[in-house]
Amino acid sequence: MLILLVGYYAYAYVSSKGKADAEEPEETWLPDNILLAIFSTVAGGVMIWKGAIFLLDGATGLAATYDIPTAIVGLSLVALGTSLPELAVTLIAAMRNQGGVAVGNVLGSNVMNILGILGTASVIGGGIEIASKFEGRDIWVVILTSP
Repeated sequence: MLILLVGYYAYAYVSSKGKADAEEPEETWLPDNILLAIFSTVAGGVMIWKGAIFLLDGATGLAATYDIPTAIVGLSLVALGTSLPELAVTLIAAMRNQGGVAVGNVLGSNVMNILGILGTASVIGGGIEIASKFEGRDIWVVILTSP
């Protein structure tokens, strides 16, 4: 999987090399205060970290309270919650008529999730074992709902 990811990046680099954008250059936004930018970045990271903890605690609490199997909660609520940042970026890019950013965000996110994260986890962990209960319906749900 990591080899596929490296191959994808190499292909993207080679295919874009030498092509000048015909569009006019975008305005760049740079912060006036670097300390404010650093603080905002760190604060955003902390909020994402805390939000992930709240999401997992809430999802497991919901599953326990209403006796819902954790596999269903994981395939639905947690998957939706972890996809919302990409969805927000894609919607904002689409509203600003930046179709390339929208498509690139969706494709980049999926490529990184499938090849980068799974590839790295399998290399570090010595392979990924899929529980037998996920080999049937659940794996097909994941495959069919990933663009």
